[in-house]
Amino acid sequence: MQRRRLVALIATCVLVVPAAAGCARTTVKTTSDKGGGGRPAGLGDTIALKTVDTTWKVTPLKVKYFRTIKVGHKVIARRLTGVMLEIQNAGRKPISDTPSIGALLITVDGQELDAFSGLTGPHIMGEVWIAPGDERRGWICFKASKGSADRFRFTPDSGMADQTGEWLLK
Repeated sequence: MQRRRLVALIATCVLVVPAAAGCARTTVKTTSDKGGGGRPAGLGDTIALKTVDTTWKVTPLKVKYFRTIKVGHKVIARRLTGVMLEIQNAGRKPISDTPSIGALLITVDGQELDAFSGLTGPHIMGEVWIAPGDERRGWICFKASKGSADRFRFTPDSGMADQTGEWLLK
């Protein structure tokens, strides 16, 4: 009897869980909205990402390596790669989100790194509220060494939207 339950449990994990995980379909947009003839999006290129409530126009503006980040005399982080991001609300409803949750940095060796959440301040993109037609700029930082950043991937709605943008950083 226990063996039959174990077999049923294994069958459920093998067959049902992957099928459920595949129910949400995410579209990854990798080309600029500027009619670039299918050219991969890079720094300075805008990709429009639709959510249930609104449309985000997302533009990574630059990449910078930070050897150390200090608050006063205290070092709070070492070896961070930051992506300066601009988000415009092109929809009719406000955006209320924490963009760093939906951000990934993909390294040259294929690792996906989540944003480093140990930073706050006026230039760090934390929680935002963006009215229709308005925009915000700020840094999203990742624990990554200099030269390791290859691509930046962003999904609105804290990573839960159906559309994802991806930009080359080199």
